Amino acid sequence: MFNPIKSLLIVSFLVLISSQMATAQTLHLTKRTVYDSGFGAKMASHNVLAPAHWKVKGNGFWANSDYYGTPPSQELLLTSPNGYGIEIAPIFQAFEIRVTNPGFSYTPRKQFDSEMGVMVLDRPDTLEEWGDLYRELLLSKYEDSNARLVETFEIKELTAVVDHELGPLKKKLEQDNQVNRQMNFEQSCNGAAIGFRVRYQEDGHEMESPHVIAFMTTYTQNQDYVRLDWSCVKDVRFFARRGQLESVLPAMVAMASSVRETPRWAREKANHLGIMSGIALKGFADRQRIMVNTQREISQIITETHRNVTASNERSHRNFVNSIRDVEIYSDGNMSYELPSGYDNVFSDGNGNFILTNDHMLDPNVDIESNSSWSSVQAVR
Repeated sequence: MFNPIKSLLIVSFLVLISSQMATAQTLHLTKRTVYDSGFGAKMASHNVLAPAHWKVKGNGFWANSDYYGTPPSQELLLTSPNGYGIEIAPIFQAFEIRVTNPGFSYTPRKQFDSEMGVMVLDRPDTLEEWGDLYRELLLSKYEDSNARLVETFEIKELTAVVDHELGPLKKKLEQDNQVNRQMNFEQSCNGAAIGFRVRYQEDGHEMESPHVIAFMTTYTQNQDYVRLDWSCVKDVRFFARRGQLESVLPAMVAMASSVRETPRWAREKANHLGIMSGIALKGFADRQRIMVNTQREISQIITETHRNVTASNERSHRNFVNSIRDVEIYSDGNMSYELPSGYDNVFSDGNGNFILTNDHMLDPNVDIESNSSWSSVQAVR
């Protein structure tokens, strides 16, 4: 299920231990691969950067067959030997009908029913409603029955990124509305990001877990009702012992942002969704590009929005937002990756593996036993 490069396992400088994180001089990330059998044959579906001594579990994810309208995605769990880690949940799609005409007769569908392959689920509007939904659906998944949601907040700078990236789709919908209004309906869209902070007990330790969900909504409105088609484009949970989260979060954000679909799996998914949706592949590609760009821009919040951050007075919220921003974008010539900032020297072997170090004497081609050839790379400014 995993494919770490064996030669990269022997790295004496590899440190991502909570007690040493603040003073660590070198961070070594290797490309790990998870697989999927959903297209009839086992194939590599996603790559992610993680230290070699971390456990990486996961696979390409397919929704319940009742929700066949939800595209394949991923389900990943990355954990360190010290008990902190990252959970990257699958994406989902849902819809809700909101009647605007009191005279219109409509019988609401039950929550979590399926209609044409899409889940029926009301989208929350307020932070209180988001908190209620989180308690109902997600808090019960913690093994600690006393797990508690201590804060729900909008991440405004991330909301701005999601909404900005929907610009091309907004423009297209507005153009379509010139015809749609003649048929008595119109469409629009927007995006948002909600953060949750949870505390719970695990193995006798008090744990802290920030959880980020970013989503986009398309509204279709006629004279009787509004239909909200909303989909999750990012669902990431970080967890660590309380008091240690702040020091390890930047590296974990970089790992979460490094997830990439393999080209073959992405092609199979595109073909699958093109067939399932019954639209031309070109049309799907346009929409898929918007989604991909949206997810990429969510990850690039650190470069796009940090100048305009309005931090919460809540210290934990402020530290969390700052940690999200504390990464830089590097390219190894093949792909771009987001890696923790604060390292003076970054090396890549061109195969998705990196060494980040503040040790100016370190030469990975000499000091690290490896069959790889390491080259210095610079951040993409």
